[in-house]
Amino acid sequence: MPSPIRKSRLTDAFVKSTKCAASDGQTVDYFDAIEGGLAIRVSPTGRKTWTLRFRPQGSKSQRRLTLGRFDPASGPGHMGVHEARLAAKAAKVSVGKGDDPAAAKAIAKRELSEAPTLREVGEAYFAKTTTGEHRLRGKPKRPRTIADERAYFDRLVAPALGSRKIAAVGRHDIDTFLSDQSSRGAARQCRVVLNAIFNFAVWKELAPANPVTFVAAPTFEARERILTDGELRILWSALEQPDGFKLSRAVALAIELAAVTGQRRGEVAGMRVAEIDVDATIWTIPGSRTKNKRTHAVPLSPKALAIILEAKTLAGSSEYLFPSPRRAGDDDKPITAGSLSHAWRRLCSAVDLNGIRPHDLRRTMATRMTERLGIPRFIVSRVLNHTSDSGGAAAVTAIYDRAEYSAEKRDALEKWAGLLRSIVRIDGA
Repeated sequence: MPSPIRKSRLTDAFVKSTKCAASDGQTVDYFDAIEGGLAIRVSPTGRKTWTLRFRPQGSKSQRRLTLGRFDPASGPGHMGVHEARLAAKAAKVSVGKGDDPAAAKAIAKRELSEAPTLREVGEAYFAKTTTGEHRLRGKPKRPRTIADERAYFDRLVAPALGSRKIAAVGRHDIDTFLSDQSSRGAARQCRVVLNAIFNFAVWKELAPANPVTFVAAPTFEARERILTDGELRILWSALEQPDGFKLSRAVALAIELAAVTGQRRGEVAGMRVAEIDVDATIWTIPGSRTKNKRTHAVPLSPKALAIILEAKTLAGSSEYLFPSPRRAGDDDKPITAGSLSHAWRRLCSAVDLNGIRPHDLRRTMATRMTERLGIPRFIVSRVLNHTSDSGGAAAVTAIYDRAEYSAEKRDALEKWAGLLRSIVRIDGA
């Protein structure tokens, strides 16, 4: 049994400096003269724990309740003298109502030991994402979204937090984990995954709250990279001679099409032959493949159509315009957005174009359309398939407006193709 020491007015300075005074290796209690029953327990190893001795109503014996640790180095887990006195007062109020806080804590501890781990809840969440049952009135997530979330979960989240009981993971744990990530991008994506898993856990009553809610994600500075005319010429010249840069002609055509149409790399990479109406010169991207989940019609300039027809010839019998070279037998599939980015990086490195990404082609087109061609930003936004352009009124109007400004979009894209041709100085560009 620990041998009690006379009471004294405990201070943070005293608790921090005190050591176990017992010569027999026992734990020592230093009681507080201000809050009755409150003590700091000091073990021979130096561990310091706040405890409260109390007598439950109707009981002849005292019980001891652990309140927390005195450990300034532990950050949010640290409990100083002031916090310990407040915790002791709260526990005494509970005792006064006939409760036994020590017994309640033991029950909660036992329930926590039986609670699922974050990994187990994560697995349950991913199993429901394909059917939309991961949230109330949810919709099935896209396979690509599930694959991306799953990759971050398996590679980063699960190894660090997977074995923890999900109900015991707090804001400090989440914040520390995100801060330890090697890049802001990884931290942001991990936060997205954790937020979804905890929302699922709260909905299914597997966790009391979502600790991710009040943890900020690392921010990105908005990119402003625009390709210069000289960079566009260098890039286009390399794309027209892909063999010299270990680039397949199909991938080169995919990058050219992204530049001419301004559409997202994933939308270009996953193009199906059935989405192209050659006679109407329209590419219709279904809502299942667009970022905003709205069907998007892209008028095709003569150059864009020429690229598509060449790619279709190279694709052979595939249902995709840019089939994966790794497909086998009946396993028909397109190249991925990631493989397009990989080829882009290899190409840019070979021609010394630094600091540009595939998405910068969209920004370049949009900027040149407004600055050089005088095309209204609203029409440029329609070409890019942005969700809304001027707030709630525009969004509501879009529900009823199905004209989609086809003529204006076609005019904008044909003017852009003409400007691009004059910039890169290559016949047919």
